Amino acid sequence: MPYNTSNDIVTSIIQLRERLERLERTSGRAYSLTNQTAAYTASRWEVVLADATGAAFAVTLPIPAQGIAVTVKRINAGANNVTILPNGAEKIDNATSAVLTARYASYTMVSDGTDWWVI
Repeated sequence: MPYNTSNDIVTSIIQLRERLERLERTSGRAYSLTNQTAAYTASRWEVVLADATGAAFAVTLPIPAQGIAVTVKRINAGANNVTILPNGAEKIDNATSAVLTARYASYTMVSDGTDWWVI
């Protein structure tokens, strides 16, 4: 879905917050929401809105633990990607990283205690 106006962006953020609230109600977990514009290490149960307008950067996942989840969403247009990195030697869907290459693309990842899996 292309986003052409600031109203579209606001609508997208409202929808994301509504989804987070539903997820909190059904999972019993409380997600936190953060906006980032530079390299960042995510926390457990966090949604990272990544704005790479100024420069590409990486979001590092927390140390894996059974059942925790993190969502990273790229909110910028343009060529600067957001790379998602594991905290150490673990994998993300059996890869060493995941890259968000399009505006409003996102990954929600859950850990099995050893690696991260995109769901």
